[in-house]
Amino acid sequence: MGILDFFSKKPSQEKFAAIFIAHAKKQGFSKSMTYEAAEFRLLVDNGTNQIFNLGNAYRDYCKVPKIERETVLIKYTSGLNSPTLPTNFEEAKKNIMPTIKGMGQMEYVRLLNRLNNQESNTSNFDASMTFSDDAVVMLAYDTEHTMTSIGHTELQNWGISLEDAIEIALSNLRDRTVDNFGDLDNGVLVGQWNDSYDTSRVLLSDVIYRSNVKNDPIIMIPSRGCILLTSSSNIAGQLRMVDYAFESIEKDGRFVSSAMYQLCDGKISQYQPNNEDVKVKLEELKYHNTAEDYVSQKELLEKIHEATGVDIFVATYSLVRGKENNKLSSFCTWTKDVDTLLPRTDFVAFVVTDAAEEQKVKIVTWNDAISIGDEFLSEVEGYPVRYRVKGFPNAEKLNLVSEVAF
Repeated sequence: MGILDFFSKKPSQEKFAAIFIAHAKKQGFSKSMTYEAAEFRLLVDNGTNQIFNLGNAYRDYCKVPKIERETVLIKYTSGLNSPTLPTNFEEAKKNIMPTIKGMGQMEYVRLLNRLNNQESNTSNFDASMTFSDDAVVMLAYDTEHTMTSIGHTELQNWGISLEDAIEIALSNLRDRTVDNFGDLDNGVLVGQWNDSYDTSRVLLSDVIYRSNVKNDPIIMIPSRGCILLTSSSNIAGQLRMVDYAFESIEKDGRFVSSAMYQLCDGKISQYQPNNEDVKVKLEELKYHNTAEDYVSQKELLEKIHEATGVDIFVATYSLVRGKENNKLSSFCTWTKDVDTLLPRTDFVAFVVTDAAEEQKVKIVTWNDAISIGDEFLSEVEGYPVRYRVKGFPNAEKLNLVSEVAF
């Protein structure tokens, strides 16, 4: 089917994305593009982490006569070329916006750049400020059609610090923000801006306070398009927030943070729930998202090792549910005589293969594994943490630690 065959009627958003990508390739655009249906946009692999929003292109495409639709495509596909950021900060500052990204996402981009034989994108990662254990605040240059990450190099060229740039970005976000929280259920509010900056509004304490959540607001930002609020005294609401966080991540696919946050005296900090049921449910969210980070990175690491001729086994981060307590735990496998990258887990299965090719397995806690094998471990760059394993505890040391059962 030729591209003009698509023009017979108004396409769905998904079909329009396919039309748009096909036309861009026809025009000679060679970079890969990934369609994200949840936010109706493209991720463009051109070295700048570019995001291309399809909404305006789709609107203009659908409202013009069929004979003019190719002109619309030509206009908008030209915007796929990486935008040139202004050299003058006064010109640039009106389009600077704050974004919050999961640290696992940043690591995925770094590994993807390694796989594509690009330099590690440290310039963008350096232009970030730690927000929590699993998320960072970054900056984007946002225009009508594209969103491009701002790196350390751009800030240096503009002569502005990261802290000052973030303050300007927050002011820009505040100017774009009208109160727009809606009721979910069980006393939970959900942001309804749907403009790629819902999560970033966790940084605007005045907007949170105007939501009229009683007591100190508890907040979650599980995915790029989701911010949730409830009260510190509302246990049912906190449980509902975690359930909705699972749903949001499943739907959106772009995890940001597993944490709960508390706004107290105008300051945001990570919140440790007091209720045991909330603790357990929140911990399960963290387990699932950590597993997702490890799994997605494992595939990239294996491709990198294959491309570079390095023989390293990337151990799997596995989850298991306890038979007696029904709680999730994580474990990995440490095999004798195998050069390994090991994730940080609750338990470690030591594996020895004897002369008869039979495997002997001993499962111990992480702390016990470190107590007898620390000399063989070295932490490597990345998030979540991984350790390069070169060596294996001898039988005498293995006998010093107790075996556990899931």
